[in-house]
Amino acid sequence: MLLIKNVVVFLLGVGIGLHDTSISDNGVPNIDIAQDESENGYAASFRIGGGVNDQLLLYFAADTNWYKEQVNNEPTIVGLSGFGVSYYFSPKTNTPYITGIMGLSNRIQLTRSTSSQDYAGTGFSIGVGYEFSNWLSFQLDYMNLNLEHSTDRSYTKDVDAFRMTFQANFY
Repeated sequence: MLLIKNVVVFLLGVGIGLHDTSISDNGVPNIDIAQDESENGYAASFRIGGGVNDQLLLYFAADTNWYKEQVNNEPTIVGLSGFGVSYYFSPKTNTPYITGIMGLSNRIQLTRSTSSQDYAGTGFSIGVGYEFSNWLSFQLDYMNLNLEHSTDRSYTKDVDAFRMTFQANFY
């Protein structure tokens, strides 16, 4: 860690892994059926920030889940961007930690991303991890997103995701 007086000066983190996502849908515009789904695919994460001390990190976070929707086989992303915090139980490596993010969420279909297909809202995630080297850790997260359709807010999606990622944090 790059420390000045026991404070992490800079953090840049990336992660990759897998997710299992459940989507509760109350319907979509122009289609009268709800499309509840259970999806899985790739998960990615990004962090940039710094530390309060050598055990507490504050950062901007962006976590995404990539998958193909079952209904129309469209590549889709759901994501959470916002303020994150991680607390490491020891200032040394080989330590467990807890983490959380609160912020804005979205859902975008990649091949036909228009305002009639997109959803936005708020969300949070909580997780636990284990840092097993100076820069590498394994993390398990629960992500909850509450999304509203971009043009008709009566249509909503509630997203629950479980994520498993390997994180590389550069201090």
